[in-house]
Amino acid sequence: MLIFFKKPAGFSLVDLLVVITITSFLTITLIRNFTTQLNIERVANVVLSDLRNTQAYAISARKYQGPLDSQPVSRCGYGVHQDQSSSQTYIIYAGPASTANCSSRAWQTSQDTPTFKTVVLDSRLEFETNPRFKDIYYEPPDPQTYIGNTQTQSQPEEVVIRKIGVTKQQCNTGNKNCIKICVYISGRVEITKTGSCP
Repeated sequence: MLIFFKKPAGFSLVDLLVVITITSFLTITLIRNFTTQLNIERVANVVLSDLRNTQAYAISARKYQGPLDSQPVSRCGYGVHQDQSSSQTYIIYAGPASTANCSSRAWQTSQDTPTFKTVVLDSRLEFETNPRFKDIYYEPPDPQTYIGNTQTQSQPEEVVIRKIGVTKQQCNTGNKNCIKICVYISGRVEITKTGSCP
């Protein structure tokens, strides 16, 4: 007579440990990839937000105390300047005191233009440097927008953020590793992923 032994149902402890180990390894790998993935859109939104905040400072006629001021003073306006020494840095600056000559709206290191905020991009990103974007300046109370110290620029100023290694030609064709922020004389500021500002 043959005797059949019934095999126990379910998984052994070794089977469960192997499955848990493989699942844990895959989960950790995926989480690490998602958290370190470069998000150009998020960085572009931060720059866009800083441009709009600069515009809001001018609308509110915010007072600011520079290094040479004894107390906070009203400013002629606020601007954004791409740092000449770095392709990854921009500066939000306060214009001259409203009691001074307001005709010079561009960033001027020789006059100790007060730096309101200095921002450095993610180390894997940079601004277009050839050409660098012109100073964008907002003057109260409307605020009026000046690009490169003038209001006569017919085309919007393009602030190009790109992954390091991506060329200007690739950005102009709508490469996913480039984003352009368009700044118009009318005060409108928007992000575009296409090759140029509309």
